[in-house]
Amino acid sequence: MHIQLAAITAADARAAIDLFNHYVLHSFAAFPENPLPEAFFDRLLEATRGLPAVAARDPSGRLLGFALLRPHIPWPTSSHVAEITHFVAPDSTGLGTQISKGVEGVDLSHLARGHAGAEPEAALLMNTGACALWQDGHEWRALRDKRFTCAVFRGGSNNLPRKEVLFDNVADLLQMKNLAGEPAQASRRTRYRDMLAARRTQLNDTFPASSWYRDRWTDGNRRIIAGASGPFPTGR
Repeated sequence: MHIQLAAITAADARAAIDLFNHYVLHSFAAFPENPLPEAFFDRLLEATRGLPAVAARDPSGRLLGFALLRPHIPWPTSSHVAEITHFVAPDSTGLGTQISKGVEGVDLSHLARGHAGAEPEAALLMNTGACALWQDGHEWRALRDKRFTCAVFRGGSNNLPRKEVLFDNVADLLQMKNLAGEPAQASRRTRYRDMLAARRTQLNDTFPASSWYRDRWTDGNRRIIAGASGPFPTGR
Protein backbone atom coordinates (compact mmCIF):
# COMPACT_ATOMS: atom_id res chain seq x y z
CA MET A 1 0.00 0.00 0.00
CA HIS A 2 1.21 3.47 -0.85
CA ILE A 3 1.08 5.64 2.26
CA GLN A 4 1.14 9.42 2.02
CA LEU A 5 2.66 11.41 4.89
CA ALA A 6 1.79 15.07 5.32
CA ALA A 7 1.24 17.62 8.06
CA ILE A 8 -1.92 17.02 10.01
CA THR A 9 -4.54 19.74 9.58
CA ALA A 10 -7.90 20.81 10.95
CA ALA A 11 -9.52 18.78 8.16
CA ASP A 12 -8.30 15.63 9.94
CA ALA A 13 -10.07 16.51 13.21
CA ARG A 14 -13.06 14.15 12.95
CA ALA A 15 -11.09 11.15 11.67
CA ALA A 16 -8.25 11.70 14.16
CA ILE A 17 -10.59 11.93 17.16
CA ASP A 18 -12.55 8.88 16.00
CA LEU A 19 -9.28 6.97 15.83
CA PHE A 20 -8.18 8.28 19.23
CA ASN A 21 -11.53 7.32 20.78
CA HIS A 22 -11.21 3.78 19.42
CA TYR A 23 -8.21 3.34 21.69
CA VAL A 24 -10.04 5.05 24.57
CA LEU A 25 -12.78 2.44 24.33
CA HIS A 26 -10.77 -0.66 23.45
CA SER A 27 -7.31 -0.32 25.00
CA PHE A 28 -5.09 1.38 27.55
CA ALA A 29 -3.14 3.26 24.87
CA ALA A 30 -5.24 6.41 25.37
CA PHE A 31 -5.69 7.58 28.95
CA PRO A 32 -9.18 9.21 29.06
CA GLU A 33 -11.92 7.06 30.58
CA ASN A 34 -14.56 8.23 28.10
CA PRO A 35 -14.55 9.22 24.41
CA LEU A 36 -13.62 12.83 23.72
CA PRO A 37 -15.41 15.39 21.54
CA GLU A 38 -14.02 16.60 18.23
CA ALA A 39 -13.02 19.87 19.92
CA PHE A 40 -10.24 17.97 21.72
CA PHE A 41 -8.34 17.94 18.43
CA ASP A 42 -7.52 21.62 18.97
CA ARG A 43 -5.81 20.72 22.24
CA LEU A 44 -3.71 18.11 20.45
CA LEU A 45 -2.55 20.70 17.93
CA GLU A 46 -1.82 23.21 20.69
CA ALA A 47 0.30 20.63 22.56
CA THR A 48 2.45 20.11 19.48
CA ARG A 49 2.80 23.75 18.48
CA GLY A 50 6.21 24.32 16.91
CA LEU A 51 6.92 20.58 16.60
CA PRO A 52 6.09 18.05 13.85
CA ALA A 53 2.58 16.61 13.63
CA VAL A 54 2.05 14.14 10.77
CA ALA A 55 -0.93 12.36 9.24
CA ALA A 56 -0.68 9.11 7.29
CA ARG A 57 -3.27 8.67 4.55
CA ASP A 58 -3.99 6.09 1.87
CA PRO A 59 -4.36 7.13 -1.80
CA SER A 60 -8.07 7.87 -1.27
CA GLY A 61 -7.25 10.31 1.53
CA ARG A 62 -8.48 8.10 4.38
CA LEU A 63 -6.59 8.71 7.64
CA LEU A 64 -4.56 5.63 8.53
CA GLY A 65 -2.92 7.14 11.57
CA PHE A 66 -1.25 10.20 13.00
CA ALA A 67 1.79 11.08 15.07
CA LEU A 68 2.93 14.17 16.88
CA LEU A 69 5.78 15.41 19.01
CA ARG A 70 5.19 17.45 22.15
CA PRO A 71 7.51 18.83 24.85
CA HIS A 72 8.45 16.31 27.52
CA ILE A 73 8.43 18.45 30.67
CA PRO A 74 9.03 22.22 30.95
CA TRP A 75 12.40 21.99 32.72
CA PRO A 76 15.70 23.32 31.35
CA THR A 77 17.28 19.85 31.57
CA SER A 78 14.58 18.56 29.21
CA SER A 79 14.50 21.49 26.81
CA HIS A 80 15.78 19.27 23.97
CA VAL A 81 13.48 16.32 24.78
CA ALA A 82 10.13 15.60 23.17
CA GLU A 83 7.60 12.79 23.56
CA ILE A 84 6.07 11.10 20.54
CA THR A 85 2.40 10.16 20.49
CA HIS A 86 1.04 8.06 17.66
CA PHE A 87 -2.15 6.17 16.86
CA VAL A 88 -2.65 3.80 13.93
CA ALA A 89 -5.99 2.57 12.63
CA PRO A 90 -6.50 -1.06 13.76
CA ASP A 91 -6.91 -2.27 10.17
CA SER A 92 -3.67 -0.55 9.16
CA THR A 93 -1.27 -2.33 11.50
CA GLY A 94 0.99 -5.19 10.50
CA LEU A 95 1.18 -4.23 6.84
CA GLY A 96 4.76 -5.37 6.45
CA THR A 97 6.47 -2.02 6.96
CA GLN A 98 10.20 -2.70 7.01
CA ILE A 99 11.88 -2.03 10.34
CA SER A 100 15.33 -0.49 10.30
CA LYS A 101 18.15 -2.96 10.91
CA GLY A 102 19.48 -0.60 13.57
CA VAL A 103 16.45 -1.19 15.79
CA GLU A 104 17.13 -3.63 18.62
CA GLY A 105 14.60 -5.94 20.21
CA VAL A 106 12.06 -8.59 19.25
CA ASP A 107 9.01 -8.11 17.06
CA LEU A 108 5.99 -9.07 19.18
CA SER A 109 3.38 -7.39 17.01
CA HIS A 110 1.66 -10.73 16.41
CA LEU A 111 0.78 -10.89 20.11
CA ALA A 112 -0.59 -7.35 20.08
CA ARG A 113 -2.90 -8.41 17.23
CA GLY A 114 -4.09 -11.45 19.18
CA HIS A 115 -2.16 -14.02 17.15
CA ALA A 116 -0.29 -16.96 18.63
CA GLY A 117 3.48 -17.06 18.30
CA ALA A 118 6.82 -17.01 20.03
CA GLU A 119 7.49 -14.66 22.90
CA PRO A 120 10.49 -14.30 25.24
CA GLU A 121 10.39 -15.95 28.64
CA ALA A 122 11.10 -12.59 30.25
CA ALA A 123 11.58 -8.98 29.21
CA LEU A 124 14.89 -7.22 29.80
CA LEU A 125 14.58 -3.90 31.64
CA MET A 126 17.43 -1.49 32.24
CA ASN A 127 18.30 1.95 33.53
CA THR A 128 21.53 3.71 32.62
CA GLY A 129 21.52 5.65 35.89
CA ALA A 130 20.65 9.03 37.35
CA CYS A 131 21.16 10.91 34.09
CA ALA A 132 19.85 14.20 35.49
CA LEU A 133 22.96 14.30 37.69
CA TRP A 134 25.19 11.78 35.89
CA GLN A 135 25.78 10.28 39.33
CA ASP A 136 27.27 6.79 39.19
CA GLY A 137 25.82 3.94 41.22
CA HIS A 138 22.10 4.09 40.38
CA GLU A 139 22.33 1.84 37.30
CA TRP A 140 20.28 -1.38 37.24
CA ARG A 141 19.37 -4.31 35.04
CA ALA A 142 16.29 -6.49 35.46
CA LEU A 143 14.21 -9.31 34.04
CA ARG A 144 10.44 -9.39 34.31
CA ASP A 145 8.18 -12.25 33.37
CA LYS A 146 4.45 -12.68 33.89
CA ARG A 147 4.93 -13.28 37.63
CA PHE A 148 8.29 -12.02 38.94
CA THR A 149 10.76 -9.14 38.58
CA CYS A 150 14.41 -9.74 39.41
CA ALA A 151 16.78 -6.74 39.38
CA VAL A 152 20.41 -5.98 40.18
CA PHE A 153 21.57 -2.50 41.17
CA ARG A 154 25.15 -1.76 40.19
CA GLY A 155 25.99 0.35 43.23
CA GLY A 156 29.53 1.54 43.75
CA SER A 157 29.67 3.43 47.04
CA ASN A 158 28.78 3.07 50.71
CA ASN A 159 25.62 5.07 50.14
CA LEU A 160 24.72 3.08 47.03
CA PRO A 161 25.74 -0.54 47.64
CA ARG A 162 25.27 -3.23 45.03
CA LYS A 163 22.06 -5.12 45.73
CA GLU A 164 19.65 -7.63 44.25
CA VAL A 165 15.85 -7.63 44.51
CA LEU A 166 13.18 -10.17 43.63
CA PHE A 167 9.49 -9.28 43.66
CA ASP A 168 6.34 -11.31 43.16
CA ASN A 169 4.29 -8.96 40.98
CA VAL A 170 1.07 -10.88 41.58
CA ALA A 171 1.16 -11.22 45.36
CA ASP A 172 3.01 -7.92 45.88
CA LEU A 173 1.73 -5.39 43.37
CA LEU A 174 3.62 -2.47 44.93
CA GLN A 175 6.89 -4.45 45.12
CA MET A 176 7.32 -3.83 48.84
CA LYS A 177 8.69 -7.23 49.87
CA ASN A 178 12.12 -8.26 48.57
CA LEU A 179 12.26 -12.04 48.24
CA ALA A 180 15.90 -12.21 47.11
CA GLY A 181 17.18 -13.36 50.49
CA GLU A 182 14.60 -16.07 51.11
CA PRO A 183 15.96 -19.65 50.89
CA ALA A 184 12.79 -20.82 49.15
CA GLN A 185 13.58 -18.46 46.25
CA ALA A 186 17.22 -19.55 45.79
CA SER A 187 16.66 -21.64 42.66
CA ARG A 188 14.47 -18.99 41.05
CA ARG A 189 17.04 -16.29 41.84
CA THR A 190 19.82 -18.39 40.30
CA ARG A 191 17.77 -19.00 37.16
CA TYR A 192 17.10 -15.29 36.72
CA ARG A 193 20.79 -14.48 37.32
CA ASP A 194 21.76 -16.92 34.57
CA MET A 195 19.13 -15.54 32.18
CA LEU A 196 20.22 -11.97 32.85
CA ALA A 197 23.90 -12.83 32.38
CA ALA A 198 23.14 -14.54 29.06
CA ARG A 199 21.10 -11.57 27.84
CA ARG A 200 23.83 -9.11 28.78
CA THR A 201 26.43 -11.24 27.00
CA GLN A 202 24.23 -11.31 23.90
CA LEU A 203 24.03 -7.49 23.95
CA ASN A 204 27.68 -7.00 24.91
CA ASP A 205 26.40 -5.12 27.97
CA THR A 206 29.24 -4.59 30.45
CA PHE A 207 26.93 -2.84 32.95
CA PRO A 208 28.92 0.42 32.90
CA ALA A 209 28.47 3.44 35.16
CA SER A 210 26.19 6.32 34.21
CA SER A 211 29.12 8.56 33.33
CA TRP A 212 30.19 6.01 30.68
CA TYR A 213 26.98 6.75 28.75
CA ARG A 214 27.45 10.48 29.22
CA ASP A 215 30.93 10.36 27.70
CA ARG A 216 30.06 8.08 24.77
CA TRP A 217 26.38 8.50 23.92
CA THR A 218 25.82 12.25 24.38
CA ASP A 219 27.39 15.41 23.03
CA GLY A 220 28.00 16.80 26.52
CA ASN A 221 24.89 18.95 26.27
CA ARG A 222 22.31 16.22 27.00
CA ARG A 223 21.69 15.43 23.36
CA ILE A 224 21.83 11.69 22.66
CA ILE A 225 23.98 11.12 19.58
CA ALA A 226 24.73 7.39 19.76
CA GLY A 227 23.44 4.07 21.05
CA ALA A 228 24.55 0.48 21.51
CA SER A 229 24.82 0.07 17.72
CA GLY A 230 26.99 3.15 17.24
CA PRO A 231 26.50 6.82 16.30
CA PHE A 232 23.09 7.87 15.02
CA PRO A 233 22.83 9.06 11.40
CA THR A 234 22.91 12.84 11.21
CA GLY A 235 20.53 13.03 8.25
CA ARG A 236 22.88 15.38 6.44
